[in-house]
Amino acid sequence: MCIRDRLEEECARDYNRSAIESAANADAASKQLFERLVSAEEGHYDRFKKQHDNIQRFGLSYLALQSFDNGIPEGAAAAE
Repeated sequence: MCIRDRLEEECARDYNRSAIESAANADAASKQLFERLVSAEEGHYDRFKKQHDNIQRFGLSYLALQSFDNGIPEGAAAAE
């Protein structure tokens, strides 16, 4: 596991703890914020993992192909 993966996991874990703490203190707004942050971190991790897997599977030519179409897979929505 690379450092980026560990950082994403640590952030998600910290945000999740904060959401739990917010709920324990009846702070619904903060809880929702931290839950959204957890979801975003998990999405980042999934995208990084998929890109890493594709590079391992298809090699550096995969990266070159990403420069066409701005790296957006066919049928996928544009980046956030």
